[in-house]
Amino acid sequence: MKILFWFVLVLFLLSGCQDNLSIIKKAIPDKLVVLSFDDARENNYSFVAPLLKEYGFGATFYICEFPDFADTTRFMTWRQIKELSDMGFEIGNHTQSHIDLEEASAKELVRQVSYIEDKCQNWGIDIPSTFTYPGGRVGNNIALIKMLATKGYTFARTIYPDAYNPLKDNPLLLPGYCVHSNNLDRLSEFLGKARDGNIVILTLHGVSDTEQYRVNTSKAHFLNLLKYLKENDYSVIAMRDLNKYVDVKKAMNLINIEEEIERIEEINIEPDY
Repeated sequence: MKILFWFVLVLFLLSGCQDNLSIIKKAIPDKLVVLSFDDARENNYSFVAPLLKEYGFGATFYICEFPDFADTTRFMTWRQIKELSDMGFEIGNHTQSHIDLEEASAKELVRQVSYIEDKCQNWGIDIPSTFTYPGGRVGNNIALIKMLATKGYTFARTIYPDAYNPLKDNPLLLPGYCVHSNNLDRLSEFLGKARDGNIVILTLHGVSDTEQYRVNTSKAHFLNLLKYLKENDYSVIAMRDLNKYVDVKKAMNLINIEEEIERIEEINIEPDY
């Protein structure tokens, strides 16, 4: 992978097209990690966010409203989501109701995405510019991806577990590693991929959240993750911060969406729950 990265980069330089073809705006440092949290769980506000501030880490919280969203013992309120935004964290779009993207009509997809945008605007939160696919799967929904591009979304995350290579991966089809207490034995190996121009994107859900047992991360395991990232000098950022390193418009033009979807479907990866 290291040889391939530098080979492609050298080809860009030798072709004399660096200024108009290279999608790398700024050298990507080793140990660059994006941290994200899905589903608007209450413990993301009461437990996770204060620790992230203590460690000086950035993060993105992807918001949706499950049918029982009004249960404030389980989910954040919009007032709390606004507080996260005021603390400097990014608020991202996860659709209104964690919809099955492959079953929804084009009209319903627009409504679902627009709903979170409108809620953010009404609460004085920046309108989301990044997205994560419910369940991590986009299927063959090219119309959805093009809709996100039209709306101005810069990055969108799937669930296939690989590092993000800006020279290969379309910004609206990013890979990601779903972290939970049952797969932490592989986490350090996965974090090791954050080198040679590759970026690791981590996805968590609830912390000490027994209801989400398949994707739950215990408090002890979460604390160990933060300590590991800090002690090993990882830079931890929000998804939107990738704009510092990647020219999204050039990447959109250079990396074909249809081909990327075919590549992801061929991998045929099941969620790591």
